[in-house]
This record gives sequence, structure tokens and C-alpha cells, in this order.
Amino acid sequence: MAVVEQWNADVGWRLTFQHAFDVVFCQGEEREGVAELLALSRHCRDALDEARATCAAIVAEWPHDADARQALHILEAAVSRGDESGCWRPFP
Repeated sequence: MAVVEQWNADVGWRLTFQHAFDVVFCQGEEREGVAELLALSRHCRDALDEARATCAAIVAEWPHDADARQALHILEAAVSRGDESGCWRPFP
């Protein structure tokens, strides 16, 4: 029997954090990446906030890391789009 990891805000922030960097490394389009981040977070703002805070800490420690700065920008754009569209769902 396979063990399936239940989605929660902890899993969500890790997925969104990693995907923000995937978008940067693959030179993906920001607009597409933002939509993907909202979907991966399951429209849970807490997951994106945690990913954004973690990425901001990396940028604070290594301010010249262009990839981290771009990933942070994409995460901030996802939070902003979620705020504008009112798409946030409460975490179950």
C-alpha cells in the first residue's frame, strides 16, 4: 500500500518555493509561473506567504543572487494576484 502525503500548508510552501525557482531556472514566463504558484498553493495564502518569507531571507543573506531575487519577485506577484482576485481559500 502506497503512502500518500496529505497536502498541508507545510507541503504547500515547499512546493511553491521550489516551483518559483523552477520557473526562474527554466526561464519560464512570469504570468504562467504566477498562475502555477496559485494552483500549487491550492489558493492558500499561508503557503505562499511562508515561501515568500523563506525566499526573502535568502535574498537578505545573499542580495546579489539574481535567481533568488527573481524567485522572490514571482512569489510576490502570486500573492499580489491572489489578493487582487480574492481567490484565497481558508485552509481546511
